[in-house]
Order: sequence, then C-alpha cells, then structure tokens
Amino acid sequence: LDAETGAKSWTRDILADASVRTSTWGVAASPLVYKGRVYVVPGGENASVISYDAATGDLLWKSGSRKPAYASPLVTTLLGTPHLLVFDGDGLSAYAPEDGTPLWHFPWETDHHINAGQPIVIDDERVLISSGYGRGCSLLKIKRSSGDYVAEQVWSNKNLKLKFSSGVLFGGSIYGLDDNILTCLDVETGERRWK
Repeated sequence: LDAETGAKSWTRDILADASVRTSTWGVAASPLVYKGRVYVVPGGENASVISYDAATGDLLWKSGSRKPAYASPLVTTLLGTPHLLVFDGDGLSAYAPEDGTPLWHFPWETDHHINAGQPIVIDDERVLISSGYGRGCSLLKIKRSSGDYVAEQVWSNKNLKLKFSSGVLFGGSIYGLDDNILTCLDVETGERRWK
C-alpha cells in the first residue's frame, strides 16, 4: 500500500506463486523487506522462499524445497556474508539474499513441522534455534569447509522450548518462555541459569 494514501500499489498471492496450499495453521510469517526486495516463506517445491521487487511486486526468484513453518525470515551477516535465514518446517535454512542460492541447511523437525520462534543470532558465526512440543534448543556454529558453508551443532538440550514467542539475547544469556515458564540459559553452555 502507498503509505500516504493507502492506495494499493500491487498484490501477490504467495501460495499461488509457490503452487501450494496453506499449511495447517495458515501463513504466520511476516514478510521481510530488505534492500528493495520483499521475502516471503510459503514453503513448497522450489518455493521455500520467494523474493519480489518491493516497488513493483515482480517475482524475482524462488528457492528451496522445504516444508513451510511459522517463523519470519531474517537477514543477518555470518562469516562476513549476508545470509537470509528461514526457520522452515524441516530446520534452519540459509540462502543468499540477492539470488536465493542455498547456502546451508541444519535439520530440525518437530511434530507437525512447527518451527515458530525466531532464530537468535548470537554473533557472526553462531545462531540459536528453539522449538516447542518437546523439541528443545540448539546452538549452531557456521563454518566454511572447502568453500561451502556448514552448520554444526555446538550443544543441544531441552532446557528451552520456544513455542510461539521468540527468545531474547542479552548479556550472554538467552531469555524465553520454556513452553510457558520464563527461563534463562547460558548461551555458551546451554545450561539453565534459572526458571
């Protein structure tokens, strides 16, 4: 929409563009606007993530073949390179924001493929993911190996199970709702500081 008048500038049916039906609880991920592009995550064959021109709505590219989930896409810099992170129904995937080239994937499945809490970027090489339904959390470290990116698990446990809300990084701790109880974890070890 035009911010001044509210007039419609353009519209796209992201599910039609991805040739998929809506997932069990609908589309919950917010669109991401970054450097003149809009990114959405409908999931599906060759359409895990779609990029549109923010000014015109023209489809720029589609990439990935992962199941849909409910977390919003985000762009961050890891190892000096922009990464478009998508916490999809199969795990955490990374793409090049400019053309959708898949960079890496870390498998992380839950019942019904529900990954909803935002990944938490710790620094330029580490990302924390967490899911409810008994799954837990994991700290990942991104590395380069023979020119390719690789996501390796540093630690994993069930001390934090983010269901719908996202966690917060502050002062070396992760704060979040472990299902429904406020919890604090040491980001380096994954140990619970309090609950």
